[in-house]
Amino acid sequence: LAVPPERLILLPYGFDRTRLLGRRQRLMAAQDPFVFGYIGRHHPSKGLDLLIDAAIALVKEDPATAHRFRVLVFGRPEAATTAALRRRVDESLLARCGADVIEWRPEYGNADIVRHVFDHVDAIVVPSI
Repeated sequence: LAVPPERLILLPYGFDRTRLLGRRQRLMAAQDPFVFGYIGRHHPSKGLDLLIDAAIALVKEDPATAHRFRVLVFGRPEAATTAALRRRVDESLLARCGADVIEWRPEYGNADIVRHVFDHVDAIVVPSI
């Protein structure tokens, strides 16, 4: 299917990987938890609730798992949605497991995403639906 060039629009989304040059990777000891990072708005379409439910399910299946991973939540809060998500965590077994599985971090600036986010996590999770 040929599309005339004048009908094409470039949307420059994505991430310039050269920004990762010089990144400080987290130094992990054997007992350190694996750290997942979520970046994005706290909006239902972003799937943050699915990530929280997955963390709850992992710890429910094996409570020792609570000490083997963390989820750092970065991004723009949305009052009602963020409050409901925090309540979900606070009312779950995550609040009683003796580990801070979910940690709420402040919104990041895109220019500082490597230093404020990527330097503190082992993997980024994108659960958008």
